[in-house]
Parts: sequence; C-alpha cells; structure tokens
Amino acid sequence: MSIFNNIPDQSTIIVDIDNTICRTKGASYKHSEPIIDRVDYINKLYKSGHRIIYYSARGTTTGIDWLELTKEQLEKWGCKYHELHLGKPYYDYQIDDKTINSELFFPLFSQSNSKEISFSTKLKEELRQNILLNQDFMSSSYSEVVDNLYNDTINCLGAGKKLILAGNGGSFADASHFSAELIAGYSIKEKPPIPCHLLGSNNSLLTACSNDFDYSNCFIRELESVYLSGDIVYLLSTSGESSNILKLANHCKEKDICSWAIGSRKNSKLSLLLKETSLSFSPSLTTPQIQYLTYQLLHSLAERLETDLS
Repeated sequence: MSIFNNIPDQSTIIVDIDNTICRTKGASYKHSEPIIDRVDYINKLYKSGHRIIYYSARGTTTGIDWLELTKEQLEKWGCKYHELHLGKPYYDYQIDDKTINSELFFPLFSQSNSKEISFSTKLKEELRQNILLNQDFMSSSYSEVVDNLYNDTINCLGAGKKLILAGNGGSFADASHFSAELIAGYSIKEKPPIPCHLLGSNNSLLTACSNDFDYSNCFIRELESVYLSGDIVYLLSTSGESSNILKLANHCKEKDICSWAIGSRKNSKLSLLLKETSLSFSPSLTTPQIQYLTYQLLHSLAERLETDLS
C-alpha cells in the first residue's frame, strides 16, 4: 500500500531530514548518510506535482548555521524539493492532526528487491500497511454505513430475531468464526448465546442442494427453511461476484428481507445490488487487505453486540 496514492493532488508536504531521509547520530550532521529508498520516494512525490518543503531542527539548540552543508547534502543525495527551512523547534513528541510518522509513511523495501528481504521485514511491512488501512478507514466516510449496519443488527436481535450468515471459501470461514463468537461468547462467557445461523454448515444439505438443484442456489433453499420474519442476513464476500451470494442477495431483495453485503469492493456486482446496505471497500485494496478490515469489523461487532445484549 502506497500512502501517497491517497494524498490529494498538488499537496504541500513538509519533510524532516535527519533520521527521516538520512541516518544521523546525534548532531553529527557532516556524517549523515542518505536513505536512498526514502529519497526516491519523496522525489516521486515531487514529480507527481506535490510541493516538497524540507524542514529541519538543525542548529535550533546550538545556534550553529547548517544551511550550506544541508543544501550541499540534499544536492549530493539527489533530493528534489521546492523549499528548505532550518530552525524547526526541537521537541520529543509532536501531536498534530496531519502528522505522519516516517516509519509508517515509507515502505520498508521496494518491490524490485522484495525477494531479497527477510520474512520478518516483510511481516513488519504488512503490519505497517494494516496500520495505514486502519487510519484510512477511521478518516473516511464509513461511519454512517457502519452505524446503519449495527443499528439494523441490534434492532433485529433485540426483537428476539436471529442473524443469518453466508459466505464462500475464506468468507465462509469468517462467517463461521463470527458465528462461534456470537454463540460461544466473545469476551463475556456468562451470557446467553446470540441467535445466529450459518448457511452451508450442514455438509449433507449443501451437497444435496448443489447436486439436486444447482450450486448457485444452495443458500436459498436453506434460507427458506430457517428464515423467520424480522431476521437479518449478512452476505460476506471479498469479490462480490459469487453467483450463489448474488442469487441469495436477489432473493432477499425480492422477499424484502433485511440483508447486508460485507467485505466486497465498491464496484462489485454485490455492492451495486445492495447499494444502501453494502459495507464495501475501495477497488484499489487487495483481497488480504479487505479480509483484514472485515476481521476488524466482525470482531468489533461481536464485542459490541455481546455488551449491548447482555
């Protein structure tokens, strides 16, 4: 995940120097060594039309003028920028609504040399990207959709109805995990189970319906046998293109059954079919990234539902 894909065009970006684009020990600025991948990353921002301003605290506490040395270093390192300013106040921590930690901003390695990177570094990069995903999700317009999903669910369960879950492959595993948390308990064990039913969990029924009818209709037959008026249906799908999930969604629309699509991309058939009740993600996200956000959502739902229904 590249964070600057989400930065508006022609943004002004202020970049620190020491231990951001170069390695510096203490105030030994003369011996600073550039971090080439990071310099290249900032240069890409420059070439993309963003305004780059380097801003450093060099000399703030000592009064020494490091301007000429810094200019020489930036030129030697091949840094592209519009302005350079020294005299930034010294601080231990900065709290700001627009600050991005350099360890989160820069990828840990470039894709060109990814095969040479250790597994632990790749894992750290995945975790870095997940933090960025969380930040992007928190700053986006998902709040209303998430609240609507929760309100529909708590109103259903609060009225004594049940939650019905459906998914394929990894999404089926997510649905199965979620149903276990609702029934067995997420964090509060001494509580009544939350009523839910996982479509496709009866292997004999699944294979019989698939064989006698058609696999794309396998969930509809089972839904008809367990659905009661007022129940709510979650349709989990990363692709949003699965035929059996799409047929189930159409069935729910035709029968006026409250149903939510969770985890698909915004341009998928499923999200377009259930426009008002679809919690879908950016088409630019990878399948693992969508799955990660779905895990986060389902865990938070389990915890909140458990608390509110106890």
